[in-house]
Amino acid sequence: MFGFNYRRRKTLIDKKDPSSKVDSNWKFRETWEDYPAPDYKAIHTYCEVALADSDNVLYYRTRNPNLKVGDLVYVPLGYKYEKKIGTILSMRDYTGYRAPYPLEKTKHIIGKVEQTPPTADT
Repeated sequence: MFGFNYRRRKTLIDKKDPSSKVDSNWKFRETWEDYPAPDYKAIHTYCEVALADSDNVLYYRTRNPNLKVGDLVYVPLGYKYEKKIGTILSMRDYTGYRAPYPLEKTKHIIGKVEQTPPTADT
Protein backbone atom coordinates (compact mmCIF):
# COMPACT_ATOMS: atom_id res chain seq x y z
CA MET A 1 0.00 0.00 0.00
CA PHE A 2 1.52 3.26 -1.07
CA GLY A 3 1.18 6.20 1.25
CA PHE A 4 0.16 4.17 4.30
CA ASN A 5 2.07 5.22 7.37
CA TYR A 6 3.23 2.53 9.80
CA ARG A 7 2.88 4.83 12.82
CA ARG A 8 -0.74 5.57 11.97
CA ARG A 9 -1.44 1.88 11.37
CA LYS A 10 0.09 0.99 14.72
CA THR A 11 -2.06 3.63 16.43
CA LEU A 12 -5.20 2.32 14.79
CA ILE A 13 -4.37 -1.21 15.87
CA ASP A 14 -3.75 -0.04 19.43
CA LYS A 15 -7.11 1.77 19.42
CA LYS A 16 -8.95 -1.46 18.65
CA ASP A 17 -7.43 -3.13 21.70
CA PRO A 18 -9.56 -2.19 24.76
CA SER A 19 -6.68 -2.96 27.13
CA SER A 20 -4.54 -0.33 25.42
CA LYS A 21 -3.55 2.65 27.56
CA VAL A 22 -4.09 5.06 24.68
CA ASP A 23 -6.78 7.70 25.24
CA SER A 24 -10.06 6.59 23.71
CA ASN A 25 -10.82 10.12 22.48
CA TRP A 26 -7.87 10.22 20.10
CA LYS A 27 -7.58 12.63 17.23
CA PHE A 28 -5.60 12.36 14.01
CA ARG A 29 -3.22 15.16 15.07
CA GLU A 30 -1.98 13.10 18.02
CA THR A 31 -0.66 10.55 15.55
CA TRP A 32 1.33 13.21 13.70
CA GLU A 33 2.69 15.19 16.64
CA ASP A 34 6.19 15.07 15.12
CA TYR A 35 4.85 16.94 12.09
CA PRO A 36 2.57 19.76 13.24
CA ALA A 37 0.23 21.07 10.57
CA PRO A 38 1.05 24.56 9.30
CA ASP A 39 -1.32 27.37 10.17
CA TYR A 40 -3.28 28.17 7.02
CA LYS A 41 -4.88 31.31 8.48
CA ALA A 42 -1.56 32.94 9.40
CA ILE A 43 0.37 35.14 7.00
CA HIS A 44 3.51 33.61 5.47
CA THR A 45 6.20 35.45 3.51
CA TYR A 46 7.08 33.79 0.22
CA CYS A 47 10.22 34.71 -1.70
CA GLU A 48 10.79 34.04 -5.36
CA VAL A 49 14.45 33.02 -5.58
CA ALA A 50 16.58 32.68 -8.74
CA LEU A 51 19.40 30.19 -8.27
CA ALA A 52 22.88 31.39 -9.18
CA ASP A 53 24.03 28.32 -11.09
CA SER A 54 20.85 27.63 -13.10
CA ASP A 55 17.81 29.28 -14.67
CA ASN A 56 15.43 27.88 -12.04
CA VAL A 57 13.17 30.24 -10.11
CA LEU A 58 11.76 28.64 -6.96
CA TYR A 59 9.56 29.71 -4.05
CA TYR A 60 10.86 29.64 -0.48
CA ARG A 61 9.37 30.76 2.82
CA THR A 62 11.08 33.03 5.33
CA ARG A 63 10.49 34.49 8.76
CA ASN A 64 13.42 36.88 8.57
CA PRO A 65 12.15 40.49 8.38
CA ASN A 66 15.62 41.79 7.38
CA LEU A 67 15.58 40.19 3.92
CA LYS A 68 14.77 42.34 0.91
CA VAL A 69 14.61 42.02 -2.86
CA GLY A 70 18.09 41.65 -4.38
CA ASP A 71 19.68 39.94 -1.36
CA LEU A 72 21.82 36.85 -1.84
CA VAL A 73 20.55 33.97 0.29
CA TYR A 74 21.36 30.33 1.02
CA VAL A 75 18.54 27.97 0.08
CA PRO A 76 18.12 24.17 0.27
CA LEU A 77 17.76 22.40 -3.06
CA GLY A 78 16.55 18.90 -3.83
CA TYR A 79 15.81 16.00 -1.55
CA LYS A 80 19.36 16.11 -0.15
CA TYR A 81 18.91 19.77 0.84
CA GLU A 82 22.07 20.91 -0.91
CA LYS A 83 23.00 24.43 0.14
CA LYS A 84 22.84 26.74 -2.90
CA ILE A 85 23.10 30.50 -3.38
CA GLY A 86 20.23 32.42 -4.93
CA THR A 87 18.95 35.96 -5.37
CA ILE A 88 15.58 37.13 -4.10
CA LEU A 89 13.51 38.40 -7.04
CA SER A 90 10.28 39.21 -5.21
CA MET A 91 8.67 38.91 -1.77
CA ARG A 92 4.97 38.67 -0.98
CA ASP A 93 2.80 37.80 1.99
CA TYR A 94 0.15 35.12 1.58
CA THR A 95 -2.24 33.22 3.78
CA GLY A 96 -1.85 29.46 3.59
CA TYR A 97 -4.89 29.15 1.34
CA ARG A 98 -3.58 31.63 -1.27
CA ALA A 99 0.09 30.62 -1.25
CA PRO A 100 1.70 29.91 -4.65
CA TYR A 101 2.99 26.56 -3.41
CA PRO A 102 1.66 24.28 -0.61
CA LEU A 103 2.89 25.15 2.88
CA GLU A 104 3.89 21.57 3.66
CA LYS A 105 6.14 21.35 0.62
CA THR A 106 7.71 24.81 0.70
CA LYS A 107 11.25 24.91 2.11
CA HIS A 108 12.61 27.76 4.20
CA ILE A 109 15.48 30.09 3.35
CA ILE A 110 18.56 29.04 5.35
CA GLY A 111 20.05 32.51 5.74
CA LYS A 112 21.49 35.59 4.13
CA VAL A 113 24.90 35.48 2.45
CA GLU A 114 27.21 37.78 4.39
CA GLN A 115 29.15 39.69 1.79
CA THR A 116 32.59 41.00 2.65
CA PRO A 117 33.40 44.46 1.32
CA PRO A 118 35.74 44.40 -1.67
CA THR A 119 39.32 45.42 -1.00
CA ALA A 120 41.21 47.72 -3.35
CA ASP A 121 44.63 46.36 -4.33
CA THR A 122 46.14 49.60 -5.56
